[in-house]
Amino acid sequence: MRYLRTNAAILLFFAILFLMGLACSFPTFALDTPLPTAVLCPTCEPCESCELVLERDTATQTPAIQHTPTSEPTVTLVPTSTLLPSPTPETFPYILQPGTPSYIPNLHHLEYGSNWLGVGGQVFGPDGIPVEYIVVRVRGSLEGESVDLTSMTGVADYFGPGGYDLKLGDRGIESTDTLTITLFDLAGKQISEEIPFATHQQTDQVQIVINFMSRP
Repeated sequence: MRYLRTNAAILLFFAILFLMGLACSFPTFALDTPLPTAVLCPTCEPCESCELVLERDTATQTPAIQHTPTSEPTVTLVPTSTLLPSPTPETFPYILQPGTPSYIPNLHHLEYGSNWLGVGGQVFGPDGIPVEYIVVRVRGSLEGESVDLTSMTGVADYFGPGGYDLKLGDRGIESTDTLTITLFDLAGKQISEEIPFATHQQTDQVQIVINFMSRP
């Protein structure tokens, strides 16, 4: 019995020595041995002090393109100007007789003497014959006073057949084209231009003679 215990102790001792020798035959690794460095490309130099940082690849958001509505161009229609013929001035059948107005003394109203200012005359037709029943109108102003007088041919024979006569004032007055004289037919239609005339203060010019004639 003692022999068996001695043999077991010897075997245990040799087993421990065997295990210790086996352990010494393998290489030992220190805990502080650095791990192999990860190389991202075959041609890159390894960097032991670099850390491999994996970043999360986030999708780049492309900003949406906002289309700002622009106002459409406004088309302005420009009307084409149409050239119209210029209106022809109305042609009246009666015109001023050459040589008139003329200025003479008061020969027809002797009772007024020099206290007179008037206009009178005749209207001649196409054949040179005086025409009656033509309305004669004088209007305007004298010394700031409004004048609007009407007569008719054929009422003043002292001017000749178909004569007319209008009293403008009781004395001679100097004025320059502040009065006009115009002819009308009995229907009120204008048959001559509106002709301006002057008046004078001198006693030998207080009677104004204005004749009309038919347009040639």
